[in-house]
Amino acid sequence: MFRYTIACLFLFAALASAQNPICATYNNTYGYGYNTVAFNFVGRHNHLESFAESGGVVNDFVNQRSAVFYRIQFNNTDNMPIFEEGMEVHFGNNNTNYLITNGVCFLFSAYFPIPNTMVPPNTKFSNQVTIGSQKYNSYTSPFFDGVHSYFGAFEQSTCIPINQRLSNVDYTLGEAHTSIFDFSTTIDSNVFNLPPPCEHPIHNREYTGVRTHMNYYLNREL
Repeated sequence: MFRYTIACLFLFAALASAQNPICATYNNTYGYGYNTVAFNFVGRHNHLESFAESGGVVNDFVNQRSAVFYRIQFNNTDNMPIFEEGMEVHFGNNNTNYLITNGVCFLFSAYFPIPNTMVPPNTKFSNQVTIGSQKYNSYTSPFFDGVHSYFGAFEQSTCIPINQRLSNVDYTLGEAHTSIFDFSTTIDSNVFNLPPPCEHPIHNREYTGVRTHMNYYLNREL
């Protein structure tokens, strides 16, 4: 989860025409850090959520596995905890997803393919934007996941996202902005080792938290 900040306002400042770009692919491993800030965002089970999240993502395309480390602080009146910290590990080879939050491990049955590109396939190249003095390719989708529209600014050659945004498409005004940093193709494979709480995981129906960061949505749309 995996879109934005006030700097997004400047993304539209200088649009320029460009040919349809060819994106770099990452057919082995890659990882990156992220920060997300959301306000009045349509999240899990259509709850409106305002939260700040930071963390890191590690993807293994060859073995189809992913690990996310996250820390969330949020303000919500829906009787949920106001703080979460943990990790999420997905194994595509057996369609399992482990969510470890505040020391408790939940097991989900889920599958979403680990992508070898940073650009979501259900988006389209729209134009170029200028941030500072640099030009970036922009990709958009008016109905990215059915409840949000998407905008992302990506480096031209690497297709690494600089800034991404998801906006509510219903009558509520709200959105989430995610910035990406420290992209690397070198990872530590130990991140996929499950912690002790996952020796006896709890069924997913008992999880009532707010695991809704940008990479969560991006991975499930890829």
